[in-house]
Amino acid sequence: MVYSDEPPFEVLQTGVISFTELQEVKRIARFWDLVANNGQFPATSRLIWADQPSVFHAFRGFSRWLYKTADRTSHISLLKLAEYLLDFLIEVRGLREEDVGPIVVSDLGRTGGRRLPRRLQVYNHLLPRRERTVPAAGLKRQQRHLS
Repeated sequence: MVYSDEPPFEVLQTGVISFTELQEVKRIARFWDLVANNGQFPATSRLIWADQPSVFHAFRGFSRWLYKTADRTSHISLLKLAEYLLDFLIEVRGLREEDVGPIVVSDLGRTGGRRLPRRLQVYNHLLPRRERTVPAAGLKRQQRHLS
């Protein structure tokens, strides 16, 4: 095994797994966390592997495409990730934007208060309306601005 000289002393390659293969595994894990594990894109993420023989191989294809397209594994904003997902599902999976767009917007809207990437703003009407909250009692000055 070959390890990194710096903490956390990661395994860089083994007699069975090359450096390149191990880096790909790390990217797949990173992108899986961003897209599937964090719960931000539950419906959209399922479209990556829908009708595919293997969830792993389908997501591996997405991971390879995303790394090639974004040229990074970190510092990908949620809104940029939404655009990448939309592009992948349209360009690679061959899905229609009018079918995928509302699903991406629905996933983004689940947490509330999200703005949409410019490309998805045509689906802005699908975001749930946020109710204005009334300030705590005793804040008469603020309450008059709600009228």
